[in-house]
Amino acid sequence: MNLKLLKFKFQFNFWVIFVKVTKGYSIRTYFILFLTTHFFVPVDFVYSQNHRDGITVQNNNDEISKPTVIVVLGSSTAAWESPDSWVNQLKNQMVIQNKDYQIINLAVSGITSYHILDSNTKAKEGRPSVLVNNNITKAISLNPDAVIVNLPTNDIASGYSLKEILNNFRTVDSVASASQISVWFTSSQPRNLSLEKRLLLTEMKDSVLLEYASTSFDFYTGLATDNGEIKPEFSFGDGIHLNAAGHYELFKRVWTSKLILGGPLETEKQSVENIQVSFFPNPIEKNGNLSIYSKGNLSVSINLFDITGRTLGTVYSGNLINGQNQIKLNTGSLASGTYFLRINSEGKFKSLKIGILH
Repeated sequence: MNLKLLKFKFQFNFWVIFVKVTKGYSIRTYFILFLTTHFFVPVDFVYSQNHRDGITVQNNNDEISKPTVIVVLGSSTAAWESPDSWVNQLKNQMVIQNKDYQIINLAVSGITSYHILDSNTKAKEGRPSVLVNNNITKAISLNPDAVIVNLPTNDIASGYSLKEILNNFRTVDSVASASQISVWFTSSQPRNLSLEKRLLLTEMKDSVLLEYASTSFDFYTGLATDNGEIKPEFSFGDGIHLNAAGHYELFKRVWTSKLILGGPLETEKQSVENIQVSFFPNPIEKNGNLSIYSKGNLSVSINLFDITGRTLGTVYSGNLINGQNQIKLNTGSLASGTYFLRINSEGKFKSLKIGILH
């Protein structure tokens, strides 16, 4: 239905009723009231498919919640369409955990760091041109909260120097930073290349993790043999790509990072601001103490998650008193490893990483 027609019908019916009720007013009074209601009533009338029999009144100032948007740029490791790929596992886990995240994957098999440079970049001789639908400019146009760059081996395999790769990464990071968007870089991954290139992949891993210490993922350690090749248990079989088990390792490293689980993006938008949390000892062997200082009486629930984001149970559900609160945690039945405590209060939360040793 035409919105202007709806507005006109509303105004016409309003005036018919108004004239009947206020019979006897002067023409001048009617004219002033008409101008006032016609131009200065700050209400939109929106036809709703869910309310076909009526009109939904919508305030112009209503806030619409926006999901956290993460754009992925990269090559075949990120572009793999299998449900087992680390990107698709990340998407699926967001749904399972009911996280308000949107993952947009712009990765394309075979590309390098030159392909993702901003659209104004002029191609260098002997180097590929920018892919305008898969580069940092395209990513920024999607208004993301963060960008993940996963370009693990193609640059080295193509014979590009480590200096070139890092310069391209710095350019991408600089362009995104100008739009106040954080970029997270994955390190290199193992690949069965020549010894010289395998050594360069190791050097690339160290350089990326050093330069982007707080905004990077280690996609190398634990996946490579001592000589820099892919471990057999993580190899797809072609000497280039990781299998499902390898992608699961990559997924865990992204999922448990501060970018996702209780990380800065979530903390900025949804963190419980009036509590302070500590856990001791950490790591623990059997029994631990969760110490929560609350600025006021709060209703909370505290859940325990494993490293994959699977909920293991509720540690506590109830009210916190104003001041110091102590909650005991018995971990005797849990295997050694990394876990997360998440404190929920009125749709906001804090997360705490804990280690368990037996």
